[in-house]
Amino acid sequence: MTGETPTLLLVKQRHWQRPDTFVRQYENAANALAELDNDRKLRTATISERQFQRWQAGKVKTRPHPDPPIGSPPVLKALRNDVTQQVPDSRPPIAAAIVVNDGRVLMVRRRVQEGTLSWQFPAGEVEAGESAEQAAVRETREEVGVTVKASKVLGERVHPGRDAP
Repeated sequence: MTGETPTLLLVKQRHWQRPDTFVRQYENAANALAELDNDRKLRTATISERQFQRWQAGKVKTRPHPDPPIGSPPVLKALRNDVTQQVPDSRPPIAAAIVVNDGRVLMVRRRVQEGTLSWQFPAGEVEAGESAEQAAVRETREEVGVTVKASKVLGERVHPGRDAP
């Protein structure tokens, strides 16, 4: 059976199309449920990339093969019901500034690995009590010595982390 399953709608609404992002959210929800229900098995709940791809494609089987992931129905229900709000992502939020002046874009050169350099927007962690806009302005000032004013938010996303592909 194919179609707009609740899980597929969730993936689209939350922009969790990347397997690593969805798996992280799934594991956060499982941990939240484990705390609420005092269920140790849920602490190890995860899903495979293949299972995620089936859910994302809207393919649902009446008898999952291989065996369904531990806690699938309650964890998916928790994701849809925002139970995960009780367990925040442990990584701090990141803000980036896209600075445009006379058709030119400001970029900074960062060392991302030993010997590897990357061009990026000025960015960094949002500090306690600070909005994303304030963090972007502060990071631009600290990294390149340029004072800017935030004019609009272009969007939000979960930072993939250092271990992401």
